[in-house]
Amino acid sequence: MTCRKHKVLHGIALTVAMAAVCSLGLWGQTYRVIHNFNLSTGDGAAPDAGLAFDSHGNLFGTTFAGGTPNGCGTGYTCGTVFELSPDGSGGWNERIIQNLSSVNAHPGAPVTIDSHGNIYGTGGGFNGYGAVFALLLGANGSYTQEILHQFRANGDGAGPGSGLTLDSSSGFLYGTTGEGGEYNDGTVYSVNPHSISGLALLHSFTPNVTSGNAPSSTYLQLINGSIYGTTLSGGPGGPFGFGTIFQLTRNGSGWTATTLYSFKGAAHGDGARPVAGLLPDGAGNFYGVTSSGGTGCAPSGCGTVFKLTHNSDGTWSESVLYSFQNGLDGNSPWGNLIFDASGNILGTTYAGGELHAYGNGTVFKLTRGAGGQWTESIVARLPGGAGGSIIDGGVVIDSAGNIYGTAQNDGAYGGGVVFEITP
Repeated sequence: MTCRKHKVLHGIALTVAMAAVCSLGLWGQTYRVIHNFNLSTGDGAAPDAGLAFDSHGNLFGTTFAGGTPNGCGTGYTCGTVFELSPDGSGGWNERIIQNLSSVNAHPGAPVTIDSHGNIYGTGGGFNGYGAVFALLLGANGSYTQEILHQFRANGDGAGPGSGLTLDSSSGFLYGTTGEGGEYNDGTVYSVNPHSISGLALLHSFTPNVTSGNAPSSTYLQLINGSIYGTTLSGGPGGPFGFGTIFQLTRNGSGWTATTLYSFKGAAHGDGARPVAGLLPDGAGNFYGVTSSGGTGCAPSGCGTVFKLTHNSDGTWSESVLYSFQNGLDGNSPWGNLIFDASGNILGTTYAGGELHAYGNGTVFKLTRGAGGQWTESIVARLPGGAGGSIIDGGVVIDSAGNIYGTAQNDGAYGGGVVFEITP
């Protein structure tokens, strides 16, 4: 089946005539749309942050816009939190479980779900600095919203662009803001959702020549009491550096920040601008993506997949596993990486998938060979039109190997889609 392309911009509905199921026989996969967002019906629009499973196999996500008008200006909407549940016949039912308001509008990260089914998320806000919120699951399946913290810019952060990492032992939530804090270069914070004590500011990034700034991790990693994440900029080049990987460790009652690696950019064949979080491998190493840099697409690069190795002497070293080449292989990896059951790495690119940079985006796989080299292959190229386009978030995978993700543009109604890729 040929999948026609029909590009649209962020939720502008156009009439499309294209099958929403595309056989990707070249890769042995089948891609299908399991939900089309329709702004005109009060549904969400522009799902740009990826998905999360609960323990019952339901999918949860956010939309940047859509829902009912709720304080975000005349004619504008604040976004939603949605649920997709299997219907038992191969289909999925969607419901909006929360219409967001001006306080926590325009979420840009996936939600986090605890063992009780409660949902936690962040939103950048409208005419404000954003908030951390909880959706508490009731006995009847409904949710009650609580605002856990509203940001105040220079006091504690602004623009919470990351998702929340749950420490299962303490119940605390950890996240980042891209701005605000003591130096207005972003923060790392924690929130106790069961206390009125509110937010604790753990670290404010500074605009000096070694520290990163504008932390960008989709999720932070909590390992052995330390916090790991990425910054979009900063490093040896100061505020305009290529980004860093950082570690926070406890120091008495406070935290000490250490830069584990500073990216060098395309001029050195290295990555630049890491926009997602880190994937640990269980051996103390991390994997991640940079949205630019690498050896393809001169001069700034089309992005990389990298590995940060924890050496036996306690130092860290970075290596580029793959540089995207501005064509069929994808361009600008954006979301978090995951491992599949075979130890392959799965990720997404914002664009590419055609013989130029302006494709609809891809889902890709990196496979490690016997000699330790990694080979990139394409799991799916988004078709555009009714099939959706532009992936900002990563993907999730179920026990059967089915892959799920979101595309923020196109779809049958122009509001974006949730897709499924089956083996």
